[in-house]
Amino acid sequence: MSIVSVPVIVMAGITFYVGLYHLLVYARRTENRINLTFALTCLAVGVYDVASAGLYQATNVAESALWQRMQFIGAALLTAAFFWFAMDYLGQGSKRIRYAVWALCALALIIQVVDRSGLTWAIDQPFIRDVALPFGVVTYYEATQGPLSVLQSLMEMAALAYVLWSGVQSYRRERNRAALPLVVALSIFFVSVVNDVAVGLDLYRFVYTVEYAYMSLILLMAYMLSNALEQALSTAQQRERELAEATRQAQQAAQTSQQAAQTALQAREREERTTRQLRQTVQEYAAFLERVTAGDYAAELNLDRAIAGEEESKELVALGHQLTAAVKSLVEALQTLETVQQRYVREAWTGFTSGTAHRGVQYRDDAVKLAEDAWLAPMAQAVQAKSLTTSESELALPLTLHGQVIGAMGARWKEGQVWSQDDLALIEAVTDQLAQTIEGLRLLDETQRRAAQERLIGEITTRMRETLDMDTVLQTAARELEQAMNLHDVTIRLQFGGNHE
Repeated sequence: MSIVSVPVIVMAGITFYVGLYHLLVYARRTENRINLTFALTCLAVGVYDVASAGLYQATNVAESALWQRMQFIGAALLTAAFFWFAMDYLGQGSKRIRYAVWALCALALIIQVVDRSGLTWAIDQPFIRDVALPFGVVTYYEATQGPLSVLQSLMEMAALAYVLWSGVQSYRRERNRAALPLVVALSIFFVSVVNDVAVGLDLYRFVYTVEYAYMSLILLMAYMLSNALEQALSTAQQRERELAEATRQAQQAAQTSQQAAQTALQAREREERTTRQLRQTVQEYAAFLERVTAGDYAAELNLDRAIAGEEESKELVALGHQLTAAVKSLVEALQTLETVQQRYVREAWTGFTSGTAHRGVQYRDDAVKLAEDAWLAPMAQAVQAKSLTTSESELALPLTLHGQVIGAMGARWKEGQVWSQDDLALIEAVTDQLAQTIEGLRLLDETQRRAAQERLIGEITTRMRETLDMDTVLQTAARELEQAMNLHDVTIRLQFGGNHE
């Protein structure tokens, strides 16, 4: 057995144990979903550790590729489970973002399970190296990652970076101390990733450390969850003792005198009144959260109904202020994101259309033609008003992306019919899909142009590095630039200092 696989196997056992423990906790307290997501995270880390141990035991590239594929399957499961756990733990993240990350992870998992081509792992491109350690030499047999595996790694890094960013924001804005361990654990993880990337690029010889980073993350979060559980149990036990003591005193008072019985009755009435008022306060909070969930971000929490002077009520009032502050922060963040998206769309489309004529198409008499002047009278009004504009037979709708107008669509009836609500709903739906499709084509065009530019740079760089002669390198650079960009001429001169005579 390889010496580097021993600690990985030990860590796998620990993570499986922690995961099963929190799974049992969730089975007893199903209202707390965070134990379920953390248990799934631990089990996914255990799968990844087992795959890592198998990889370190491999003796050929074909065997290593199977364990590498198992690692990426575990990484997809881990990213999905941990992202959901972190968002529940921080109390942040929209459902749309969560489902998007889950969908990407599910797609990556399916690709790793189904695909056996070089798109995931290039077995015919082995990457074998020896690492000298104080306790001996370790040999790694690995297959080269394919483009789909590289994309999966980038997607998972982006998801974890979003979690790290959310944790930092939660700690800075809300002074959420519970977010600090998560930030520390993810910081250790990214340092470990930098080491593994450097080792993978053969910048230096060392062992992979991402398994140890996952272990530190599990231990830190398990410590925080165990503290929270311990505090909850301690509070419950304390309340149970207080209730038992109150019952004992009430019984003694009932046995000794009628006055004690009256005191017990008053205490019971006060407890019922407090419980009723506390229930009302909690209902106010629940109604507030329902309004916010439904999209009413201007909702206000009615704190005047809270119980004055009761310690429990003071805590609930403080919680109400925290809820209000959290909603305001979320609304501000959403507004900021919307502003950034609008600015990006505006700049991107300005650059996209600056060098080309405005595109227009017109369909009339069962024929389609390109028309730069295809512009109905209501279309200008629709663009200016950013809304639907109709007349007796004409209609116009702006094409919008994140509040930015990128064009317009107009239509006319052949025989002057009146637009119905079904007609308007259909055209609005088609217009929305058209705007999204056009944006997707623009992004595809931008991606292709960037890819072509990077490919050209790579080709020129490769040709320049084919020789060690300085003059040949300069001649190659000038010739390749002139041919690639169709220039009149290219001049390169090496001159140190400010004298150019």
